[in-house]
Amino acid sequence: MKIIVPIVLLMLLLSSCGSINIQKEDYHIFDYNNQTNFYYNNGEMYADNIGRLSYVDFDSMNTTYICPKPNCPHTDSEICSSYGMSILTIAIDDRIYYFNPNPHYDRNGEFIEETEVYSASIDGTGRIKEGIIDGQSIIGGYAIYGDGKLYFGDTRKLDNGKSELYIRSYDYQSKSVSEYGSMLESYAVDVKFCGESNGEIYLMLSYQTEEIIWGEDTEIDYEYVKSISHFDYKKLNTETGEVSVWSIPESISSANNMDVYALVKDGYIVYSDSKDTLVVTPEGGEYFFNGYDACNISILNGMVIPYLNSGENRAIDLKHGKLVTVNLKEENISWAYVCGYHEEKYVLRYIDPVKWYEYKKVDLEVIE
Repeated sequence: MKIIVPIVLLMLLLSSCGSINIQKEDYHIFDYNNQTNFYYNNGEMYADNIGRLSYVDFDSMNTTYICPKPNCPHTDSEICSSYGMSILTIAIDDRIYYFNPNPHYDRNGEFIEETEVYSASIDGTGRIKEGIIDGQSIIGGYAIYGDGKLYFGDTRKLDNGKSELYIRSYDYQSKSVSEYGSMLESYAVDVKFCGESNGEIYLMLSYQTEEIIWGEDTEIDYEYVKSISHFDYKKLNTETGEVSVWSIPESISSANNMDVYALVKDGYIVYSDSKDTLVVTPEGGEYFFNGYDACNISILNGMVIPYLNSGENRAIDLKHGKLVTVNLKEENISWAYVCGYHEEKYVLRYIDPVKWYEYKKVDLEVIE
């Protein structure tokens, strides 16, 4: 059940005592695990399946819609303030920022792609158009935010049928857009942001070597799709804008000759190819874990934690470089993402078929 709190309490929960000081180690990734979620002021903002923005407070675990209107049922997008702020939503200096795609035709009949950047008061009202990103209609997808900038991909269709992938950023203070050049040219190009370390953003670039024309009658040959699907790995320097090669350690890249996924956080790089996992420490040390899949994980409180189910789960103790068992005693929990660590407890987020997201603060028993 979603607990509705009064607007006065909502403002107290959301408003910090001063400006938010986003440090570089606090980079936030928008990806499969965090499509509309943003950590803010000891809690999390998130949009549900119909685009209503809510906030869950990790102290009380109360959840409320971002709407100040008394007795609002939160069912009418024309009235309720919680609607319309669901695309790449972040909070800076006690204002909510979000993207609004605005593709349109100009007076000459030319099709224009652009995205408007808006901000709103912390209760969802007082919306202001802050800036424009030309050339793209951004509807979400992978991105990474840190140090006052949001980095995202821009795919441009070429005359030869291929697409070219660029990385761009939007600076919320200067309201300017920067571009960092072409990353690759191929078919079905895309980018996943894996994290940031020492002023570099880690990029996993996906592409296919041949074009697939998808239609209603297309029969999917998964082995063929796998054979033409590949990854490149690069790093973007946030100070200079220079792009360099991200060299994947041979111990994991050649372990099973499979594509490697990675997550970068707190100085650690966790690599996994769906079968084995390699952890590279901030000091450059390596720990290899045979038979451990770390493709869907969070890194919190010195642990690599997978999606959790009730009962025993395997995790990695980063400090000691070893596998441990974590026991989730709460019943009837499956495929829960660990989205926070607060007051010595872990915060789980999982899908509820009725309420969309469900949050629960739990203890995890670590068994050596």
